[in-house]
Amino acid sequence: MTGIPATRAHELRVAVTGADDAILHHIGLWQRIPGVHVAAFCDADRERLLQAVDLAPGAAAFTSNESLLTSGLFSALDICAPTAEYTALVETALAAGFDVLCRAPVSGDQAAARAFAAVTLREGQVFLPVPSLRFHPAIAFLRDMVENDDLGGALHIQVSVSAEQTPAIGESLDAAAIAGIDLFAWLTGHIGSARSAIGAASGFPDAAAIAITSCHGAVGSILATCGRPMAGTSVAVSGSAGAADAVVGTGLVRFRTAESPVWLTHDAGVGDPDEAAIRHFAACIHSHSQPLCTARDAATAAAVWAAVCARPVASGGWTTLPDGYNSASYR
Repeated sequence: MTGIPATRAHELRVAVTGADDAILHHIGLWQRIPGVHVAAFCDADRERLLQAVDLAPGAAAFTSNESLLTSGLFSALDICAPTAEYTALVETALAAGFDVLCRAPVSGDQAAARAFAAVTLREGQVFLPVPSLRFHPAIAFLRDMVENDDLGGALHIQVSVSAEQTPAIGESLDAAAIAGIDLFAWLTGHIGSARSAIGAASGFPDAAAIAITSCHGAVGSILATCGRPMAGTSVAVSGSAGAADAVVGTGLVRFRTAESPVWLTHDAGVGDPDEAAIRHFAACIHSHSQPLCTARDAATAAAVWAAVCARPVASGGWTTLPDGYNSASYR
């Protein structure tokens, strides 16, 4: 079967599948978008499934993804589950022709990263693996300043990013580090090289300090830690013509430029990055356009982290990207 029916231009029929309360949040977000119909949802937790029925009356309910994928009820699939649980589902859904929205990889597993990088899409098919930070309003405002050359060239970027503590500390550190690497690449373009000091070597317990460069001459430093929400992420950017800093959790961006040499403050707002990502995904489907983040982009950040973990700074060298990742389309 194909996941791209001829009626798609008139109404986008969506299915949502997940393994936590995010499925309820996403169903609610989809309901706000004109021209979208939540046609089905899937959750093995029957109590949560009943809550979903209340949110989307008339939608078909499933307890297995196998049944969902063969139902023929939808053309776009929103997967709001942890990465480790959905890699195979993403591959199956894409192969069946569905448009797919999911979270970007948040581990340094090379196999998962290469699986994302190797994705081949059909003509008109949309795949959006959502990074942790790109759709926050403050980050979007900061990137617009970089893209518009408001800060000038030869950028230097400092990122401090944290992920909430989980029982597996390594998983939290992976998520924070990959989010920081992706954010650096999102602001500067292709990554050229990187090196890191992890754990005690970084000067912080349960942390990683990453030095990184871009192919366009930008340099940066990333401090990835565990134990704080990712909303505490802060970014500072300086260039030849100005500087700016942003805090994700408050939405505040301070900046100065050649035209405005005095520091100004812009309130970009906090917003809901999930809603921004969902709206962007729907818009890409309707306009047949490429999303802001591609499969290769998502895979690159995970691959860079895996590479620097394999060769930490104590070994004395910078790590360049593994073969196959040098053409990431960040810019």
